Amino acid sequence: MFCLDKGKVCMADPSPWRSGASAEHYAAHDFADFAQEFLRRNSDYQHEWAEVTECAAATLTSATGSETELARRWGLCVPVRPDATPRQEPALWLPHQAVGVVTIEGPAGPLMFTPPGDTEVVAEHLIGDERHLVLRSGAVHLRLCLRQAPTRSVPTFVISLDANAAKRLVAVGVAERVLQGASGRLPKLPAPTPYQCRRLIQMLRLHDALQGGAAMRDIAFGLIFPRMVPLTGAAWKGSGERRHTHRLIAQVRQMIGGGYRQLLLCG
Repeated sequence: MFCLDKGKVCMADPSPWRSGASAEHYAAHDFADFAQEFLRRNSDYQHEWAEVTECAAATLTSATGSETELARRWGLCVPVRPDATPRQEPALWLPHQAVGVVTIEGPAGPLMFTPPGDTEVVAEHLIGDERHLVLRSGAVHLRLCLRQAPTRSVPTFVISLDANAAKRLVAVGVAERVLQGASGRLPKLPAPTPYQCRRLIQMLRLHDALQGGAAMRDIAFGLIFPRMVPLTGAAWKGSGERRHTHRLIAQVRQMIGGGYRQLLLCG
């Protein structure tokens, strides 16, 4: 659900926070998908996106410059709709922000690149001489940045020599197999462990509960400590469960405020 009301953006996740379907909804998410889930819940991002799109609609012009500025501030190549889930509209992340984005330079223009026949293009955008894509190959989401480089005689993988070079190499290995049309089982890209998935899903559900107006006590015993008998009165106010819920809420706000960028560097 998404709406614009006097500049305010309203967004609700398709899986209610109390619903057991939430885990299924996020089951196939990788680190970049979870980063997008936190970003799209950021109220500042929602409002900036609404302002840019409203300005473009009012002037009947393209807001390319404003969109680019907006995207770069949040680690994106182009803005992604706050109401769009990663499965509906995968975010296109800047290569230096996400270890899962594979950069390829070649003598031919990026538009000359043809994805293998067994892959599906689920997102793409052309920015200058760069073409950014997300390809789906089975359960693998391959993120590419294609650049025209006349000095290259053949298409070349480009890996930044930084602290995350080893993680980027893993993504390059998967990209090489996919782009060469390798058959059989593909190597896996780094993905959240079951524990990490449960933790990230819990944080998203907690945020959605707060946005939905749920009381902290309801969140604590409906989401964080579901097997406990709910505490009341002074017992609740002085409890470790209440303090833990406060800490978790702070962590959620930090993740939505910008901590999601760390997920893009996971591997």
